[in-house]
Amino acid sequence: VGKVIVGQEKLVDRLVLALVTDGHILLEGVPGLAKTLSCNTLATALGLVFYFGRWSVPAMLLTPLTHLSAMTTPLSMIITGINLTKSSIAETFRCRDALTASLNRLLLMPMVSYLVLLAWGRVFLFDSACMFGVVFIIMCMPTAAACTSLSEMYGADREFAARCVFLSSLFCILSIPVMSLLL
Repeated sequence: VGKVIVGQEKLVDRLVLALVTDGHILLEGVPGLAKTLSCNTLATALGLVFYFGRWSVPAMLLTPLTHLSAMTTPLSMIITGINLTKSSIAETFRCRDALTASLNRLLLMPMVSYLVLLAWGRVFLFDSACMFGVVFIIMCMPTAAACTSLSEMYGADREFAARCVFLSSLFCILSIPVMSLLL
């Protein structure tokens, strides 16, 4: 963690101390002091320790995390629906940018990934056709529901993000079966 966050040794020490002592910490400071990056890096490092150490997460932590993770997609879809109410369905289908983004996500990106996987994946990355197929189908999935939440969080065009999520989710009903014919 200290190698990622340069010049913030006290912050890293205090984060680790708060974690070990089951304490709370309030991170204050002007923007750009790597407060969020510090927390994300520490969480990633801990996740890797649990993963590679093959330690199980205690039930006291696992239960709330399971409930929290089960809520993310429904909450994102609620935010998407709220943002879609600002325009009509006809306007959504007439939005060329949203249609282009959705079709790029559902057709162009899977085709490019298919060619890349075909060229290099079977040689360097995958030892079975099943793994190749799983990665390819994942690339055919629609725009993530979290896209609208992220646009809300970072002040981007929420309505456009909601349209992309809606259109790509609708069109993937056709695109995924068509793309799976390549397998």
